[in-house]
Amino acid sequence: MRVDLVRSDLDAIERVTVADDGHGITSDEVQSTFGRIGGSWKALATRSKNDKRGLHGKLGEGRLRAFALGSRVTWTSESVNAVGEREQVAIVGSTDQPEPFSWEMSPSNTHRTGTVVTALNEQERSLTTLLGEATLPTLTSHFAPVLLNDDQLSIVFDGVRLNPADEMLADTTVQSALDSDPTATIAIRIIEWRTGKHRAVYFGEDEERFTVEVSGAELENQAAFSAYVTWPGFDVDSLAVLSLSDMAPDPAGAVWRATKAAIREHFASRRRSKRRDQIDEWKTKGIYP
Repeated sequence: MRVDLVRSDLDAIERVTVADDGHGITSDEVQSTFGRIGGSWKALATRSKNDKRGLHGKLGEGRLRAFALGSRVTWTSESVNAVGEREQVAIVGSTDQPEPFSWEMSPSNTHRTGTVVTALNEQERSLTTLLGEATLPTLTSHFAPVLLNDDQLSIVFDGVRLNPADEMLADTTVQSALDSDPTATIAIRIIEWRTGKHRAVYFGEDEERFTVEVSGAELENQAAFSAYVTWPGFDVDSLAVLSLSDMAPDPAGAVWRATKAAIREHFASRRRSKRRDQIDEWKTKGIYP
């Protein structure tokens, strides 16, 4: 995947393009993908069409969020339809139209597949958040699990390839039982980053799809880290209330309590270990009383 920011002479972002080399959108799928807000073929699937990776997004919200980048958005997709014919599908969305999406299909002779999304910033919105110093660390943190699990996948943002492996200081996975059900155990993968101030906790059903992100600053205010909490018992309802933290009803509340305790203990243990190592070093040098 590649994200490009096209700038004006005054360095304002005029256009954002996102390109991938996936299966694309076929004419057979346009209705289920764009025809109904809140609906997507992904809602009925858990893996990509070639079963290589987990799917991100099920509620069809991505096509609406694209309008945050521009008032006019186009999806140009190369694909192979249900009868094996290559085709190009062009979908246009505009915020100033009563029907936000229109589309057309034409035969294609290209041998590649994939989709290019182009958002035109015609209203000259301020998109400075895409250029902030926190952007790359945030994106690296968000996509770290899938990038680390699939070395064939790459994401390039504004000319910079996201490479979480280069930014990792430590990678630890711990298990924690829920106090509401001791037989239920969550897995928490804690990645510590070498630099930055990003601190976040992600929740998902498996090791690739994390649909909920919350701040982790209250759990650890010194180290930069990302914690990825997985539990197969998550459903739409429990994921929806995780933002309530301890006030969330169980099992979401129990997941939060277990997550908080595990993350705090992890960093406390790390500091105890560093302290012991420092004392040992001082003793070796003969400077510890």
